[in-house]
Amino acid sequence: MMQMLLWMTIAFCWMTVGLACRCLQPTPAVTDYCQKDIVFRGRPVAVYGTNAPSRIYTFEVDEIFWSKRSFAGRTRLNVTTSNNSCGEHFGLNIPFVIAATELNGQLSTSLCSGNKQWNSLDINLQRLPQTSYEQLCTSINNFNQAVAQRS
Repeated sequence: MMQMLLWMTIAFCWMTVGLACRCLQPTPAVTDYCQKDIVFRGRPVAVYGTNAPSRIYTFEVDEIFWSKRSFAGRTRLNVTTSNNSCGEHFGLNIPFVIAATELNGQLSTSLCSGNKQWNSLDINLQRLPQTSYEQLCTSINNFNQAVAQRS
């Protein structure tokens, strides 16, 4: 009986951990970035709150690919992420593409936002200029607004 209880506990824990942090779409399409408030390439240079409910990363911004409002001239951005097992963890001084949403003036991101290490991206995506992202996202957002107005 005790052995059966042990195996059931192990199975339950495995199922809970294995299913806890799954994204609906494991690899977001480039067009999914258009739903975010900002997408940029940068390197985390500091992290705060490692033992708090959330962590704040300070990023040195190398390039802004897409933003719904002007972040022009910003060379540093603070991005908050959850500190639980589903939160995003970034290695310091490693370049990333970050997709974040803004709420009450704070940027946040998560495991399912589509953040990627820059060097893991396809070389063709790395070469895609900022203007291409802007044109793509503007077109998609205009189309979505037109569809919503017809509904």
